[in-house]
Amino acid sequence: MPTIPEPTSRKSVTLPDTLWEKIGQYRFYRRIPTEAEAIRQLIQAGLDSGATVKMVLDIVAGQRKLIPGQFDVCGQDPFAVIDLLAAELVRYNPALSADQAQDRAKQAFARAQEVGRDLLSAISLLNLDWRWFVG
Repeated sequence: MPTIPEPTSRKSVTLPDTLWEKIGQYRFYRRIPTEAEAIRQLIQAGLDSGATVKMVLDIVAGQRKLIPGQFDVCGQDPFAVIDLLAAELVRYNPALSADQAQDRAKQAFARAQEVGRDLLSAISLLNLDWRWFVG
Protein backbone atom coordinates (compact mmCIF):
# COMPACT_ATOMS: atom_id res chain seq x y z
CA MET A 1 0.00 0.00 0.00
CA PRO A 2 1.55 3.35 -1.01
CA THR A 3 2.15 5.93 1.68
CA ILE A 4 0.38 9.25 1.50
CA PRO A 5 2.87 12.12 1.59
CA GLU A 6 2.55 14.65 4.37
CA PRO A 7 0.90 17.87 3.17
CA THR A 8 3.31 20.79 2.74
CA SER A 9 2.90 24.54 2.92
CA ARG A 10 4.87 27.32 1.30
CA LYS A 11 5.91 30.23 3.55
CA SER A 12 7.83 33.41 2.96
CA VAL A 13 10.63 34.22 5.41
CA THR A 14 12.46 37.50 5.89
CA LEU A 15 15.89 37.18 7.50
CA PRO A 16 18.97 39.41 7.80
CA ASP A 17 21.54 39.03 5.03
CA THR A 18 24.11 37.64 7.48
CA LEU A 19 21.76 34.80 8.37
CA TRP A 20 21.08 34.06 4.69
CA GLU A 21 24.86 33.86 4.18
CA LYS A 22 25.17 31.33 7.02
CA ILE A 23 22.32 29.29 5.54
CA GLY A 24 24.10 29.40 2.19
CA GLN A 25 27.33 28.16 3.77
CA TYR A 26 25.45 25.37 5.57
CA ARG A 27 23.87 24.37 2.27
CA PHE A 28 27.18 24.52 0.36
CA TYR A 29 29.24 22.47 2.82
CA ARG A 30 26.58 19.79 3.11
CA ARG A 31 25.81 19.82 -0.63
CA ILE A 32 22.10 20.35 -0.03
CA PRO A 33 20.35 20.85 -3.39
CA THR A 34 17.88 23.57 -2.40
CA GLU A 35 17.75 26.47 0.00
CA ALA A 36 14.33 25.31 1.20
CA GLU A 37 15.75 21.91 2.20
CA ALA A 38 18.65 23.56 4.06
CA ILE A 39 16.20 25.74 6.00
CA ARG A 40 13.98 22.71 6.74
CA GLN A 41 16.98 20.77 8.10
CA LEU A 42 18.10 23.68 10.27
CA ILE A 43 14.62 24.16 11.71
CA GLN A 44 14.31 20.42 12.41
CA ALA A 45 17.72 20.40 14.11
CA GLY A 46 16.63 23.31 16.29
CA LEU A 47 13.42 21.57 17.26
CA ASP A 48 15.29 18.34 18.04
CA SER A 49 17.96 20.11 20.09
CA GLY A 50 15.78 20.34 23.22
CA ALA A 51 15.52 16.55 23.46
CA THR A 52 19.24 16.23 22.73
CA VAL A 53 20.15 18.67 25.50
CA LYS A 54 18.00 16.68 27.93
CA MET A 55 19.77 13.44 26.95
CA VAL A 56 23.19 15.08 27.41
CA LEU A 57 22.19 16.34 30.85
CA ASP A 58 20.91 12.87 31.78
CA ILE A 59 24.23 11.31 30.71
CA VAL A 60 26.36 13.87 32.54
CA ALA A 61 24.22 13.55 35.68
CA GLY A 62 24.58 9.76 35.56
CA GLN A 63 20.84 9.15 35.11
CA ARG A 64 21.32 7.57 31.71
CA LYS A 65 24.25 5.46 30.62
CA LEU A 66 23.65 4.18 27.11
CA ILE A 67 22.22 5.90 24.08
CA PRO A 68 22.33 3.64 21.04
CA GLY A 69 24.16 4.75 17.92
CA GLN A 70 26.96 4.06 15.48
CA PHE A 71 29.70 3.70 18.12
CA ASP A 72 27.92 0.77 19.82
CA VAL A 73 29.57 -1.64 17.38
CA CYS A 74 32.84 -0.98 19.22
CA GLY A 75 31.58 -2.53 22.43
CA GLN A 76 33.67 -1.22 25.30
CA ASP A 77 36.95 -1.09 23.37
CA PRO A 78 38.23 2.51 23.46
CA PHE A 79 40.70 1.84 20.64
CA ALA A 80 37.89 0.66 18.38
CA VAL A 81 35.90 3.80 19.24
CA ILE A 82 38.89 5.99 18.33
CA ASP A 83 39.42 4.10 15.05
CA LEU A 84 35.75 4.46 14.08
CA LEU A 85 35.80 8.13 15.04
CA ALA A 86 38.93 8.66 12.92
CA ALA A 87 37.16 7.02 9.97
CA GLU A 88 34.18 9.34 10.47
CA LEU A 89 36.52 12.34 10.56
CA VAL A 90 38.11 11.34 7.25
CA ARG A 91 34.67 10.78 5.72
CA TYR A 92 33.55 14.18 6.99
CA ASN A 93 36.80 15.94 5.95
CA PRO A 94 38.64 13.98 3.20
CA ALA A 95 41.57 16.45 3.35
CA LEU A 96 42.67 14.96 6.69
CA SER A 97 45.48 12.43 6.64
CA ALA A 98 45.04 9.20 8.57
CA ASP A 99 47.44 10.42 11.27
CA GLN A 100 45.66 13.76 11.63
CA ALA A 101 42.29 12.00 11.87
CA GLN A 102 43.66 9.59 14.48
CA ASP A 103 45.05 12.47 16.58
CA ARG A 104 41.79 14.41 16.41
CA ALA A 105 39.82 11.27 17.24
CA LYS A 106 41.96 10.68 20.34
CA GLN A 107 41.42 14.26 21.47
CA ALA A 108 37.67 14.10 20.81
CA PHE A 109 37.37 10.82 22.68
CA ALA A 110 39.29 12.27 25.64
CA ARG A 111 36.91 15.26 25.70
CA ALA A 112 33.89 12.97 25.60
CA GLN A 113 35.32 10.95 28.50
CA GLU A 114 35.93 14.13 30.51
CA VAL A 115 32.31 15.15 30.08
CA GLY A 116 30.80 11.68 30.44
CA ARG A 117 33.21 10.53 33.17
CA ASP A 118 33.19 6.89 32.00
CA LEU A 119 33.48 4.85 28.83
CA LEU A 120 29.77 4.07 28.29
CA SER A 121 28.76 7.68 28.88
CA ALA A 122 31.48 8.88 26.49
CA ILE A 123 30.24 6.48 23.80
CA SER A 124 26.67 7.68 24.36
CA LEU A 125 27.76 11.31 23.97
CA LEU A 126 29.61 10.43 20.75
CA ASN A 127 26.48 8.61 19.53
CA LEU A 128 24.45 11.79 20.05
CA ASP A 129 26.85 13.89 17.95
CA TRP A 130 30.58 13.24 17.79
CA ARG A 131 31.14 16.61 16.07
CA TRP A 132 30.66 18.39 19.44
CA PHE A 133 33.96 16.98 20.66
CA VAL A 134 36.12 17.59 17.60
CA GLY A 135 38.21 20.73 17.95
